[in-house]
Amino acid sequence: MAEALGESIITEADTWEQLRANVREAVRAFYFDRPAPASIRMRFVRDEVLV
Repeated sequence: MAEALGESIITEADTWEQLRANVREAVRAFYFDRPAPASIRMRFVRDEVLV
C-alpha cells in the first residue's frame, strides 16, 4: 500500500514494481486538472509480524 503525505492519494499492489506503476498512475489521476509534481519520492516502510 502507498499513501501520500499531505494529499488524498492512496493505492496498492501485489508487487513493488506494480506499486511504483500504480503510484505514478494515481498521482497523474489526482492532478488531472493541474500540473503534477515533476518527481515523486517514495519512502519504503516494511512491517513484519513475528510469531
